[in-house]
Amino acid sequence: MMHSLQSRVFLLLLILGNLHCLYSQEVSSFCGTSLKTQEASLQNMIGIHHFGFRGIHNIPVQIHMVLNDNGGGDLGLLKLRESICTLNQDFESTGFQFYMEDEINYIKSSKYNEHNYDDGLEMMRKYNVPKVINVYIVGSPAGNCGYFTYQGDALALSKSCLGKNSHTWAHEFGHYFSLPHTFFGWEGIDYNAGKPTADYQNQVFTQIENTDRRNCLSQADNFCDTPPDYISNRWSCNDSDSSSLVQKDVNGQTFRSDGSLFMSYAIDNCMSRFSDEQKFAMQNNLTNLRTDLDRAVTLRSISTFDNALINPSDSSITNSKVRFSWNPVANADGYIFQLSRNQPFTVLIRNLATVNSSIEVDSLVEGKRYFWRVIPFSKMDFCTQGSASFTFEVNSFTSVGNVTGSKDVNIFPNPARIGQNIYLDRINDTEKSNIRFFSEFGKDLTEVTVKNTNLINTYIQTEALQPGVYFIQINQKFAKIILTH
Repeated sequence: MMHSLQSRVFLLLLILGNLHCLYSQEVSSFCGTSLKTQEASLQNMIGIHHFGFRGIHNIPVQIHMVLNDNGGGDLGLLKLRESICTLNQDFESTGFQFYMEDEINYIKSSKYNEHNYDDGLEMMRKYNVPKVINVYIVGSPAGNCGYFTYQGDALALSKSCLGKNSHTWAHEFGHYFSLPHTFFGWEGIDYNAGKPTADYQNQVFTQIENTDRRNCLSQADNFCDTPPDYISNRWSCNDSDSSSLVQKDVNGQTFRSDGSLFMSYAIDNCMSRFSDEQKFAMQNNLTNLRTDLDRAVTLRSISTFDNALINPSDSSITNSKVRFSWNPVANADGYIFQLSRNQPFTVLIRNLATVNSSIEVDSLVEGKRYFWRVIPFSKMDFCTQGSASFTFEVNSFTSVGNVTGSKDVNIFPNPARIGQNIYLDRINDTEKSNIRFFSEFGKDLTEVTVKNTNLINTYIQTEALQPGVYFIQINQKFAKIILTH
């Protein structure tokens, strides 16, 4: 008993020392959820049995987006949407699905955006909303990718560690619903396979777990379907999602850590699952200790985007001022509009959120090609696919003659296929324009093809034409039109 007490005292000092290191470190670690929080989870864990799917539980989250004092440092709606989509996919087999009950709460505070644990706890106590999972998205959560704390009953996540390929949310939400690390007790210990594993027992916070599983309900994370794991730093896996490091248990049996488990410290592309017993523990935690989170709501999915009803249409030629519009999407709360100079949308000219189904952009550079897309979003659906990617070119043909007050002209689609009408948008319906259409060889085709020259919905019929290059003249300005099969 005295030896056990001395070990616990030594371990408590070790934990406090480790926490001090976490406060002062500059290099991010993966998870800052403390041993104390994890031990409390184990004490609250209600008996583990075989998991059986018990239906969908819709659970509300409150997103607190923490910015700098000047308002800078936003994660962005698209990245937030992708992150929560991945979270819901990761939790799908548990029956948990998460949604936003209210709007994002934006907090301007450099102090909280890059905080230590004391300031993080102060932030949570100040801004927590009752009966939801409070998630604080910050620049640096005490030097980690994220952490959960029972004291604050909330999570803090780093913006740099989030995205559609990140499982940081799943790991920290696992902690929130009572799960410890798979390597619980080894936090802060650098395992060396050359040292007898039994020699680590005075350092490890709990009984070292062995491969024989005989005492698995009282060793490490207290789960029998999560194999032993002694690695407390991030690691990459092999093709079997196992660690390259071969470890030995107290009895000398060798094993590799399972990186497929979200509660390990494997890197993101290894992680893919919770074990059955972990799922059951989270279900029990929800139904016995967090009953105020389970909502009787139906989550509405965003409808499919209509790629046909958009303007400008794909491959159009426009002027430098463009009005983008699309058909409203059912169940969408708003839209993310992106305008880019390249197809991967990594060179963004505009990245805006709007509740309308249209947006106007001006001062685009002539002679340049642009790409645009629209991504509907809502507080309930984070995974619905957005629009296709559309492209257009800004042409030097930007205005109609020298008539005072005349409006600009958009020509679309261009290029066009034989049989498609080519529309001339924004011709002033109160002013007459001299419109001529002819082939690249100079043959005048105006009378055959151009319709409604005095109205706003002027268009060119192409059924009788052949593929090739054509030209249109409006007063003294010219533009090239290409027809394809």
